[in-house]
Order: sequence, then C-alpha cells, then structure tokens
Amino acid sequence: MASASMLMSMSRGKILPEILARQDKHGIPVPGLLVCLALSVAGPFMGSNLVDSLTCFSSAGFILSWCLNSWSLVRLRYTEPDLKRPYRIPGGLATGYFAGFITTLIMVLMFIPMSPFFIGDLAVKMFFAWMAVGMVLYFSCAGRRKGLTLEEKRADIFAKMNEK
Repeated sequence: MASASMLMSMSRGKILPEILARQDKHGIPVPGLLVCLALSVAGPFMGSNLVDSLTCFSSAGFILSWCLNSWSLVRLRYTEPDLKRPYRIPGGLATGYFAGFITTLIMVLMFIPMSPFFIGDLAVKMFFAWMAVGMVLYFSCAGRRKGLTLEEKRADIFAKMNEK
C-alpha cells in the first residue's frame, strides 16, 4: 500500500504519468496498486537468481534514499535555518554529515566488484536501468511541472495527508 501511495504522490507531483494519481471513492490508489500487483505476481516466475538480484538492487535503492535524506538534512540546515523542526537530532549537524558520509561510502562500495558490499553484476545493471527509467520519466513529465508554484506542488504531492 505504501508503494502505491508513493506512486500516487509522485504522479501528483508531476513526476510519473497522471493515471497513477487516481483514487477510488474510498481514497485507495487503485492504479498504483495494480502496478504493484503486476510486479509482485511476475516476480516469483522470474527465478531465484532474479529475486536475489532484486533484493540486492532494492538494498542499493534503500541506501541511496538514506544517502539523499542525510545530505538533504545538511542542505536544509543551511538553506532553511528557520524551518520548524519538531525533532532534534542528537549531535545536530555533525550527525547529518556523519550519516551522509557513511551512506555515500556504502553506496560507492556496493558498486565495486571486490568489495564485501558488492551487490552483483545483474543488480548493478538493474540499478542503472532503473535510474535511466527514472530519468526518462522525470524529464518526460517536465512540461507538466513547468509553471507550477511551490505551493501548488506541495498541495498536489501532500493532498489529503492531514485527513484521517
């Protein structure tokens, strides 16, 4: 469900095709769930080698997300110093830098063949193919994002987040 909601938010943020932004009358992101269902059903039929590579590939994506979040924290501390922060990080900015450096190091080591962190040749190819697909989607939807204000983007991405 989280993956389908993420697809819906990315579509509302004009990063993915508009069809994924739809919900049914109960607020369920049906098109996103169908995409996740199709991928989940197809996965087991691809063989254990592919499943292993998918697991390694997704771990690289997980580390990349932590890396980006860590460096985003550091950047936001400088670009938005007055932003309301409901959570204080132990160690402050030093913790952000530490997390950024460590996750960057792990990310790099995941792609070095003799490293103990190496994710495998197939997973590396899948990772770069996934990044290429992401770039194509991002740039192909650039026209939809052009001209939107920051408030409009926030409203689209976080629509109905505060409803219960």
